[in-house]
Amino acid sequence: MHRFSILILAVALWVALPRSVGAGKGVSYKFQHYKEGDDRVDVIAHYASAQVDLSTAAKLSIVGLVDVITGATPTGATPDEGSEQVPLARLEDTRYAGMVDFEHAIGDGAIRAEYAYSHESDYISNGLSIGLSHDFNKRNTTVRLQFAYTDDDIQPGFFDTPRNKLSRDLLVGITQLLGPNTVITANLSYGNIDGYLSDPYKIVSKTVEIVPGFPLKLSFPENRPDHREKWVGYLEGQHMFEAVRGSIDVSGRYYTDDHGVDSGTLEVAWFQRFGERWIVRPSLRWYRQSAADYYHFDL
Repeated sequence: MHRFSILILAVALWVALPRSVGAGKGVSYKFQHYKEGDDRVDVIAHYASAQVDLSTAAKLSIVGLVDVITGATPTGATPDEGSEQVPLARLEDTRYAGMVDFEHAIGDGAIRAEYAYSHESDYISNGLSIGLSHDFNKRNTTVRLQFAYTDDDIQPGFFDTPRNKLSRDLLVGITQLLGPNTVITANLSYGNIDGYLSDPYKIVSKTVEIVPGFPLKLSFPENRPDHREKWVGYLEGQHMFEAVRGSIDVSGRYYTDDHGVDSGTLEVAWFQRFGERWIVRPSLRWYRQSAADYYHFDL
């Protein structure tokens, strides 16, 4: 029963809300199973959500999540001599998460506040965000401003005390309607993170020459810098083709940070509607990322 406690809470809150708060009210459940070959990663997830209209201008959403992950992940150590198999560590954990989202319309704009909580055996996260949006040009243009703050504690079993990580993100975005069937969105965001940014389960292998002519392979805990600044640019365009009841979605994302990591993503997706209930979504995604300045690999 404990595994489904957050899901039950979401449904219970929906049921407990009085009928007089608004006409709109709904609850949903979703199950997801993700599996990789050779038993690398297996994730089973349960989602429950509830939504209610508090008034004609305000609405509240509650989401509960429980997922179980099992599998294996590389430790970061190099393969043994004569082998191409990198060392793996078994993993198994359960995550309980919940989110409360409140949105209130004000004139031609809206304010939105969100609180999110996530708990794993070795990781606890608390996040808060607030966003403002405003419509211009007869609601054909929407401008958004959003700030998010996250406080995370990392404490695997071999840590005496938790290691803290603080994240702050600021996003500015605009959505423009170009016609009845075409819309584009552009976002620019900045973020900085302070605290423990390493992966506590990753190690780095290094061959050290203890004395001349006698090398020895040693392993050290991962030790990334304790500060990072990042910039993200995002551009998306959507167009609906009424004749075939389908639409195309093209998006691009560029990421860069002061650790030397640069990445680019391009995705093209097609949404094809069949009847009133079914939508088929084939997609193609291209992604490329550079290594951080402090990452080096020598054979």
